Amino acid sequence: METRLIDSYVERIEQWSRLQSGDVEGLDRYALFVTDVKNAMSGATMGEFEHPSTLRLIASKLPVYLQDRWLREADRLSESGSFLTESLARRLKVRRDDTSISIETVGNERRVMQTSLASGLEVCGLDEAEFLPLPPLLTIDRIPVTQSDRCRMVSGEKERPEAARTR
Repeated sequence: METRLIDSYVERIEQWSRLQSGDVEGLDRYALFVTDVKNAMSGATMGEFEHPSTLRLIASKLPVYLQDRWLREADRLSESGSFLTESLARRLKVRRDDTSISIETVGNERRVMQTSLASGLEVCGLDEAEFLPLPPLLTIDRIPVTQSDRCRMVSGEKERPEAARTR
């Protein structure tokens, strides 16, 4: 059912004419349509609708100056790529919102991943005087690193992991 709904929305976007600069009414109609899609899909797995190719299609219908703003904002939002393990999120009692993300691997394989979005977190300095907000973090079962990937303190200096040592 969801797949047919998403396909229907994507088809309507494909048929939508590209908006011209100054077409305020057309931009309003498009914004209302995209908002309607978002509202209709709330609580559902967005999957293909959130795939980068679909998001590029949505942006391609905007006037050029808005495409640039859209891409800069999308770039800013995707810079984080920061993760938090599910077990740490539970121990910290972090508020999380379940979601799914569409990822594309280096080999162009698409995959929908179930995750949670943890927001409102901060880190503090060692003196606990300064607090800095963290970007929203995606939760993951396990961070794919091993003990040998971490740096160790040796005589007050960081020791590089085995793989990073030079001879």
